[in-house]
Amino acid sequence: MKKYFTLILMLVSSLAFGAKKLPNIVLILMDDFGYGCINANGAPENLVQTPNMNSLAKEGMNFSNVSTLCSVCAPTRYGIMTGSFPFRVPIRDIQYSPLHIAAEKLTLQKMLQEKGYNTAIVGKWHMGFGSKAGPIDLRKPIDVGANSTGFNYSFIVPQNHGDVMGIFMENDAIWGLKSDEMNPYESEWNGIKFKFFGFDAPQRVFDTTQDVLNEKALAWLEEASKSDKPFYLYFATTALHAPFTPSKKNAGKTELGEYGDYILDADDMVGLIVNFLKKKNIYDDTILILTADNGADCETVDYDRSKDPNGGNPILNYMQDVQRKGIRLNGEYRLGKGSMFEGGTHIPFMLRWGKNFPQDARSDEEFSLVDIMATIAEIVDYKLERGEHAAPDSFSVLNIWKGKKQARPYIVTESGNGIRTIRKDGFKYIEGIVRDAKVERFKRLYNLHEDQKETKDLIRVFPDEAQELQDKLDEITALKMSY
Repeated sequence: MKKYFTLILMLVSSLAFGAKKLPNIVLILMDDFGYGCINANGAPENLVQTPNMNSLAKEGMNFSNVSTLCSVCAPTRYGIMTGSFPFRVPIRDIQYSPLHIAAEKLTLQKMLQEKGYNTAIVGKWHMGFGSKAGPIDLRKPIDVGANSTGFNYSFIVPQNHGDVMGIFMENDAIWGLKSDEMNPYESEWNGIKFKFFGFDAPQRVFDTTQDVLNEKALAWLEEASKSDKPFYLYFATTALHAPFTPSKKNAGKTELGEYGDYILDADDMVGLIVNFLKKKNIYDDTILILTADNGADCETVDYDRSKDPNGGNPILNYMQDVQRKGIRLNGEYRLGKGSMFEGGTHIPFMLRWGKNFPQDARSDEEFSLVDIMATIAEIVDYKLERGEHAAPDSFSVLNIWKGKKQARPYIVTESGNGIRTIRKDGFKYIEGIVRDAKVERFKRLYNLHEDQKETKDLIRVFPDEAQELQDKLDEITALKMSY
């Protein structure tokens, strides 16, 4: 009898352990990737093809109403990693130092480490290094960087595709550094010159940078998948940040020129990750998220290169030419990267976790990338001790991820120059204060349920609604947390 009781106890314990098995997590964050760059979101297939992203949308959920935290990259990355609105730091123009994530901040990666995860970042960092502001020499030992925020492993681009450093970093040190020598040099793309320090280390090459990151991500996943520990990979791509430099494999394949070819590189990368997970038979055991930090670079409505004696901005000229071929990179949304309008903050979001989340489903429920942290905390059963240093602005939207209805209280975003917006019940209020210049330009109110393109300013029609949203934004800004 005692023998049978022991066997039953062992079986119950085994079932309980199995029920609590934690999922692997892969978060793919595209750079400057517009909502309309994917066929599943409206990109014309005769101009560009995204079969791997289309498949992900069909195998999982495709969300059509997700907001980023800011229409430029660094603040959004901060918000994803900390569950905090970036204006609480504030954080927009991040230089190479210092590290902009405070030591006392609980991050998504630290949280997962505490739950026993093996964590890694591969790709774009753009959060700074070192504990002190001012010039930093990356050739010397760095006291704090990506690893100190909760990553067991890091292989990163320090700031952006085309940044002056020109190197990769591994575990907060220059990858392959041979000596302290420097030989500055220049490279050119589309008439734009890029300057580099020329460290004595392997230099990033424009059209192979993403390939190197792909190889490093797959190599880390290979090792991580051998362990019984769950893993978390934050894969922050350099595509589609300027300069638009597709791989030789995809160069010349689309009707959109280099930009469209670069989209193919991004799609190939998604395919590599998905195929690896399937090959290892862990696809259904992995939460796979595909999203972007902000919308694509786009010219403004009144942009006219002919009126500029210098011929206009080379990047905006290029993007204007791309869109004239028949693609709306940010879908039907207004403007793009850097702006306060939806084209800058309305981004793609695809999600898959086996049978735990709906498949071949689409949702128009609203949430923000700041909510990733609290949602994953609920999934892995991590109790967030709410406070200014522990996901202060992140709401769990697990019900939305499961395909159900859930009303998020409000959505807050910010433009590249600090103009804040708040969205609730379809109304989007633009505060109009340029924080960096400390001046007020305008206030606007739109009904996104009826006017997604933000063409009709309703602030004089609904002054009470505008004031209510202003009061709420003032409250959120004054408090150290949203709860």
